[in-house]
Amino acid sequence: MNYPARANPEPIILEQTRAGWGQDSQSESLSLSSGAWLTTALTLVGFALSALTVNEIVDWTLRREIYDKQLSAPNALLASIRTEEAKRLSQYRWVRKSDGILRIPVERAKQLVILDYAQTRGETLPQPSTSGGKL
Repeated sequence: MNYPARANPEPIILEQTRAGWGQDSQSESLSLSSGAWLTTALTLVGFALSALTVNEIVDWTLRREIYDKQLSAPNALLASIRTEEAKRLSQYRWVRKSDGILRIPVERAKQLVILDYAQTRGETLPQPSTSGGKL
């Protein structure tokens, strides 16, 4: 691009006045009215209080959840249900004696499934220890 030559090739010099670059010399500085300062301050305080409130609500909710799930005493009904389930899962019991259907403990069922799987693949498995795997 070719720009046309200026008639006066001297550089343009901008002078800085006391008020600053490009400002009117009569306005010395930018100032806010007292109402604007008050509005700004109240807005910042409102944001800070909102953030603190949200933080406290989240903290309180987390503490309550931890207490409810970890620190509180277990429900008596839930404990009795779990005891009954553990008893049913660890004993032999007839389901239908006339048909020869028997309920067996879960651990024994796991052993039988593993043995059946090993026999279908033609592998031999070591016999389980009598200590039940505990040291």
